[in-house]
Amino acid sequence: MFRLTLRNLLARKLRLVMSGLSIVLGVAFLSGVLVFSNGLSTTFDGIIYGSTPDGVVRAKDFAEFDAGYSGTPTNVVTPENIADLEALPEVDRADGDIAGFGMSLLASDGTLVGGTGAPTLAFNCHDGPNMDGGSILELDNGRWPEGTDEIVLDNGAAENGVYELGDEVQLLAPYGDIQQTATLVGTAEFNGGGTAGATLLIFPTVGAQRLFLDGNDVYNRVSLTAAEGVSQEELTDAAEQVIPDDFEAATGDKVADESQAAIGEFLDIIKIFLLIFAGIAVLVGGFIILNTFSILVAQR
Repeated sequence: MFRLTLRNLLARKLRLVMSGLSIVLGVAFLSGVLVFSNGLSTTFDGIIYGSTPDGVVRAKDFAEFDAGYSGTPTNVVTPENIADLEALPEVDRADGDIAGFGMSLLASDGTLVGGTGAPTLAFNCHDGPNMDGGSILELDNGRWPEGTDEIVLDNGAAENGVYELGDEVQLLAPYGDIQQTATLVGTAEFNGGGTAGATLLIFPTVGAQRLFLDGNDVYNRVSLTAAEGVSQEELTDAAEQVIPDDFEAATGDKVADESQAAIGEFLDIIKIFLLIFAGIAVLVGGFIILNTFSILVAQR
């Protein structure tokens, strides 16, 4: 029986190869989808936890913050607010953050870099640590920006824009002077996860204030670092006592969980979409195998 089966298989080599190939391709497609989605989720987790401090002071309903006619947010914290936070015994340090909305990067030939999927993130840089005590950003080449007309990009943005250190980077601002330029002085990535396709526009604090806050010495939010032995809850409870009424203090874990939940919804859609195609591939492979065995039985 074994010799008869082997002889029949070898007599129909193409049929054998097609049946085996359908199994291999279906399983490979399904395995690839699961590996890809898991790797993407791991990358985003690394970025989230590598860029989140112990605590954050942010505007209430931050996603719908109030902004003036020029696009400048009216919910801001002042250096005096930051000084009040740093004076708390539960706070080791407080760093002002500036988030720019609507800024875009143009390549050296004038075409848009990014903007079709992953977001463009514009913000100021400082050396405040994340919740694990490491740096939020890692400098790869050059130096951090210092002058108001200097900028640091991520490696992918510099490569896609065909920019090298010392080049004049072209920017599109959402308001004010639409066309802006800045000198590229370095390239950097998020600590623990690259950028996951996002375009990073990193400015010095004074440069970010000029671009996004009309040059005022204020900030959108504050990153808090807990003093030794202080929990995140103790840190935020203390911060709540001195921050403006239109701001709230959130623990780093809460901010990270919110970010994971928001990104998880997007990743789930991608995973389901790819799994549907993987299921179709397995189903087609099953039909091929079923037809093959039907022919074999009919011939026999």
